[in-house]
Amino acid sequence: MRPTGQKDQYRAVIPAEEVVPAWDLMYLIEAMDNRGNGRIYPDLNRETPYLVVHLAR
Repeated sequence: MRPTGQKDQYRAVIPAEEVVPAWDLMYLIEAMDNRGNGRIYPDLNRETPYLVVHLAR
């Protein structure tokens, strides 16, 4: 992920060759600071621990 230049906004790109067209795309975001503290979004203690992008076929 890279900062967009706007406050608290980042952008990430998943390379097309990593996406299998036969399946929908599932992803999560893991962020860690310099001290090794981390978070995962979505929070697995509150909801399904991944997001799904339904691909147009």
